[in-house]
Amino acid sequence: MKDRIRDLRDGELLKWEGHFADRSQPALVEKQIPGWLNQAEMVGGAVDLILARAGDGSPGSRVLQMPDIRVRITSDLDESSEVLNGMFEHVEKLFRDELRPRGRELEDLGLNFTREIVAVRVGSFSHQGDVRISVHETPERALVDYWKEKQLTERAISTMPVLAEAARERIMPMLDGFVESWINSKNGKPKLEYGIAATPSSESTFTTGAVSASSVSSVFHVRVVRRLVWMGISGALTRRGEADLAGTIWAKYVHFTPYYDAPKAGVVFDVLEHGQKLKAKYTADEVEGEEVVARGRVEAGQGGVPVLSSVDSGALAGAAQELVGRVSREPNTGFEGVGVLVVVQVSAAGVVDGSFRAIAGLIRGELSRAIEGVVGVLAGRAGDLPVAWNISAVPVEDAGGCGVAGRWWWSRGRGSRWIIIGR
Repeated sequence: MKDRIRDLRDGELLKWEGHFADRSQPALVEKQIPGWLNQAEMVGGAVDLILARAGDGSPGSRVLQMPDIRVRITSDLDESSEVLNGMFEHVEKLFRDELRPRGRELEDLGLNFTREIVAVRVGSFSHQGDVRISVHETPERALVDYWKEKQLTERAISTMPVLAEAARERIMPMLDGFVESWINSKNGKPKLEYGIAATPSSESTFTTGAVSASSVSSVFHVRVVRRLVWMGISGALTRRGEADLAGTIWAKYVHFTPYYDAPKAGVVFDVLEHGQKLKAKYTADEVEGEEVVARGRVEAGQGGVPVLSSVDSGALAGAAQELVGRVSREPNTGFEGVGVLVVVQVSAAGVVDGSFRAIAGLIRGELSRAIEGVVGVLAGRAGDLPVAWNISAVPVEDAGGCGVAGRWWWSRGRGSRWIIIGR
């Protein structure tokens, strides 16, 4: 895992920068940078790269994945702004207008642009919005090749919590291939392991109900990847007329793992055959003899307040999803609500100085909201759900102390209704 993350590449082939002089009728003004291509040269060079991968249209002509083209706009407009959408469309039209005289249409080529939105304060950008266009290399492979791929490692975009569209294009056929393999496997089903690799600087901390603004722009958001994986799996099943299997596969055969202190930020995918194990780096310590379903840790934030990084929040959400999935497959009608025990391992002093209560409160709150979110999705189609979720907490003394406020993990070895936070 360490080598995979370290070897991530994001080669930039072409680049251009400028700004919008007007938003209502978008017009670009380029930045004069010695040695850089002008706008026409950059767009023309990008189109040459596009056509070199598009094949000649003849039978058997190999079509490779399109180049990775990213458009970044820095302004005071939010993501839902129609004006901002028009600015992006203006940039994308430059490529469409260059392709058309050469007999090709943008949509027919399957070219997707990555839109990067950088929201800033009024006055901290040029004129009506700064623009950066960059063209990045993609592997010399057709997208259909990824249907049989068992391992993918994709780099995060640092400016905002998104994957490049080129990365999405590679991930989706891999997920489709995983679903096909799962359906066709008779003697043991494959599993999908996916996770976020976070660098120390990209582990923006989250408190209960609030976000630390220190490094929010560099957070590789867990929910973005979870949503992508869910869409890929559920979409593949729907196309095969097996949509009802989505909940089972998600709960039992899809596993999220956070990777800490990685050399680069990214996302990793592994399709494991039945019985195969993933040898992972950068993960929290596992409990000997137990199968760890989800892991995370609690950090000491500003003023000693316990906080969760975005990665850890995602891991906790994964634990909630696993828990709800397991319980929904058990008999619940006529039984009392599900009891979930949070065990907090703290120093002897932490038992009396408020550390235990603060950590327990943070985890209980996050877990409660995560469970409610999963139950809300399942309501009406999951059938037999518990009438209540009772989350309690007890302290366990740790005389040795630890560098972080605490680590948590949920293991099957201790039963499907245990959440454990440990050293």
